[in-house]
Amino acid sequence: MERNKILIIAVIGLLLLNAATIGFLMLGTPPHPMKDGPASLIIERLHFDTNQEVEFRKLAKVHHEEFKKLQQISIETHQEYYKLMKQDDIDSMKVNSLRQIMAVNQQLIDKLNFEHFLDIKKLCNTEQRILFNDFADEIGGLFNERPPRGRGQKQE
Repeated sequence: MERNKILIIAVIGLLLLNAATIGFLMLGTPPHPMKDGPASLIIERLHFDTNQEVEFRKLAKVHHEEFKKLQQISIETHQEYYKLMKQDDIDSMKVNSLRQIMAVNQQLIDKLNFEHFLDIKKLCNTEQRILFNDFADEIGGLFNERPPRGRGQKQE
């Protein structure tokens, strides 16, 4: 009889522990602030109205397409660069050429991002420009936050 009581208490304890864990996981996890990337964060922080949001999303779409093109160039150039390690006699002119392409491509990415944010600033009214200027310190990290890719994952 005493053994049954211990088992019942253990089962009830485990059920309560499971319920508490499930409750914590469901209720304790805050929603992700950037549900559609940096766009929702920017819209929220700058308090864009509906018209501004529509214009911003148009800008963001163009920016994203241009960024993807430059990112693809970067990926391909880096792959070609690191393939050179397989060679016994590495062509230093080819190495320098690829390094130059990578540097110029990174400059183009930085320029694209900078000009994109200047375009966003143009959408802002006077009060929003103050918010934009406060937000400017955080902007540099927005486009550098990419989830790590594992082996075999498809790149965008």
